[in-house]
Amino acid sequence: MQTIEIKANFTRSSDAEAAQNKLRALRIENTAINEKTQGDGGFLNYNGDPAWFNLGNLSTMSMMSYSTSMMTGLYAAGYNAMNEASRQFLLTAVVPDSVYAQAKMVIEAAGGSLQ
Repeated sequence: MQTIEIKANFTRSSDAEAAQNKLRALRIENTAINEKTQGDGGFLNYNGDPAWFNLGNLSTMSMMSYSTSMMTGLYAAGYNAMNEASRQFLLTAVVPDSVYAQAKMVIEAAGGSLQ
């Protein structure tokens, strides 16, 4: 009996975990989920200051002047949204060739895209 390694990307960890649980129901125990990030690794080259720039007037946005109270909540929301959008979860599974077609269908039904 031969084995095949499957790699699939998911955008949500809950989808990857659901696929992993269904694969385990098929008696496939050799599975793993790893989180990976993509993109620039930081929102607009963020320098650590929550009040990085002034959004009082978008036409005069600059890094020279800013209001800490104004930017803290706005920046945090944007930064978290950017990080969520750039996260991906890689599911790897080693499956017997006899259940490869079923495993592929399980992954695709859970929202995964095979590599």
